[in-house]
Amino acid sequence: MGYEIVIFILAILFFIYFVAIWSVHFISIIYGKYKFHKKPRSKVEGEKLPGVSIIKPLMGVDDNLKENLETFFVMDYPTYELLFCVQDVNDSAINVVKNLIEQYPSIDAKLFCGGKTVGINPKINNMEQGYQVAKYELMLISDAGIRMNNDTLYDMVTLMTDKVGLVHQMPFSCDRQGFSGALEKVYFGTSHCRMYLFINLIGVNCVTGMSCLMRKTVLDSIGGLQKFSNYIAEDYYLAQAFLDNKWVIQLSHQPAMQNAATYSISTWKKRMIRWCKLRLKLNFAAWLEPMQECFLLGLCSCWTVNVLFGWNSLVFFLFHVLAWLISDYTLLKITQNGKMPFNKLDYVLAWLYRESICYYLFLKAASNPTVRWREGKYRLKWGGTAEEIEDNSKPSIPRSQGTSSTLILSNKSINRIKKPISSHKRTSSYSVNTKNSPSLNSNSYNSDAENSVPLLAQISPAQSTSQTSLLNTSMNINRTSRAFHHQHHHSISNPMTLNPVFQNPESDHKPMSVLIDMNEQETKLN
Repeated sequence: MGYEIVIFILAILFFIYFVAIWSVHFISIIYGKYKFHKKPRSKVEGEKLPGVSIIKPLMGVDDNLKENLETFFVMDYPTYELLFCVQDVNDSAINVVKNLIEQYPSIDAKLFCGGKTVGINPKINNMEQGYQVAKYELMLISDAGIRMNNDTLYDMVTLMTDKVGLVHQMPFSCDRQGFSGALEKVYFGTSHCRMYLFINLIGVNCVTGMSCLMRKTVLDSIGGLQKFSNYIAEDYYLAQAFLDNKWVIQLSHQPAMQNAATYSISTWKKRMIRWCKLRLKLNFAAWLEPMQECFLLGLCSCWTVNVLFGWNSLVFFLFHVLAWLISDYTLLKITQNGKMPFNKLDYVLAWLYRESICYYLFLKAASNPTVRWREGKYRLKWGGTAEEIEDNSKPSIPRSQGTSSTLILSNKSINRIKKPISSHKRTSSYSVNTKNSPSLNSNSYNSDAENSVPLLAQISPAQSTSQTSLLNTSMNINRTSRAFHHQHHHSISNPMTLNPVFQNPESDHKPMSVLIDMNEQETKLN
C-alpha cells in the first residue's frame, strides 16, 4: 500500500512538471508574437539619439565577412563609431576591413591589431584596445558573423530607457542552403528560442554576447571588460553584473542574424557541445536539460498518464510528439517573420534529427570539461571560470602583454593611452608597419610586457579634420635617420606588411616611431 502511494505521488509531481514544460511552449509563442511582431517605433524628425561605439572582434575570413561587416557601415543611425579588433597581425580580415573603410570614408571606423592580454578569454583580449578608446556612452559588442538590419541599432537604442542598462538580441540565423542550414535555423528558432524567450520574460539572466548594447559608464564602474576576462562565458557574468547593480535587461525586437559562410552539421554539433559544457558549469538546473526535451519527457509522461488516468501510453506519446512538432513550427514561423527557406518535410527531418541527437550531445558535454574556443583549449571550472591548457598542436596567436602603450586614432583627435602625442594635419591614410618593427610571421610576433606597442591601423575619412595616421613601435631611432624624411606616399606598401622604405642599416634594428602625413606627402622619423 505504501509503495503504491509513493508511485502515485511521483506520478502527480511529474505530471505537474509535464504541464509546466508545456506552459513554457505556449508562453514563448505568445511572448515571441508580441516581441518580434510588435510595430516598430516611428522615427521622430530631429530626434536626439546618443552615439554608439560598436566593437567588432574579428578572427579569420569567410565568404560572408565583407557582406556582414558592410551592413554596419550602412545602418540608418546618425552617430556611431566602428572599432574593429583583430588579434593576429597577419589575419586576412585586416584587408577586408581596410577596403570597407576606404569604401565608406564618411563612417568613423578604426582597426586595432595585436590585442591586449588581460585574462584567459581570447575574445576580451582581442576587444580590450577597442574598449579602452570607445568614446560614446553606449557600447555595442557584436560578433563578426552578425548581419545587421539597417534599423536594428535604432530599435536597440530606443529600448535603452532610464532604468535599462543592457539590451541584447536573441540568436537566430539567416536563410541558408542545405540540411545543415535548416538544422541551425530549426534549433535557434525552436528549442533555443523557446527557453530564451521564457527565461527572459521571467527576468532570469539568459544573455548571449553575440550582440549586446550596454551602458559603458556602468561597465566602467564595474571594472570594465577586464573584470570578466577569466570567464569563458563572459556574456553571462557581464549581464549578471548589470542585474546585481539593479539595472534592467531588455530583449530587442529583432533577433541577431548569424550569417557565417562556414556551417555544417559537424560545426553545429561542436558548438552545441561547447555551449552545453558552459551551462553545466554555471547552474545545477542545466543537468535537468534532457528532461526538457521532447522524447524523454514524452516517455516519462506516458508512464505518468497511465498511472493517473489509465491512458494508452503509445497513443499519448505519439500525440505528445506531434503536438510538440506543431508548436515548435509555430514558434519558428513567428521568429522567422517571413517565408520559410525550406519546405515542411525539410523542417520535420531537421527537427527529428535535433530532437534525437540532443541526448548524445548532452552526454558528450557532461563527460569532458575541456573546451576548444577560437585557437585555445580550456578546462572549465564550476562557476564559469577556466584555466587555459597548453596545446602545442595549435600555433600561438600574436598578442600584446601587460600595460603596453598604444596609439589611438579617432576622426576628430588623436589620443594616446600612456603618453600624449602632438596632432598633425588631415590625412586619408592608415598605419604603416616598418622594417624595424618586431619580426612577424603567420603565427606570432615578439612583444615585451613593458615596452611593446600593439600595432594599430586606421583609415580615416577623407572629409575629417585634424587627422594623422600613426604607428608607434615604442622605439627610438638615431637622429641620422632624418635623411629618410622625404618619401612620396605612393611608395608606401600594404599597411600590414613589412616596408623596406624605412629600413635604416645604421640603426641596428632600433625601434622607431613613424608618422605619415599624406597632405605633405612626406615621412617624418622621430
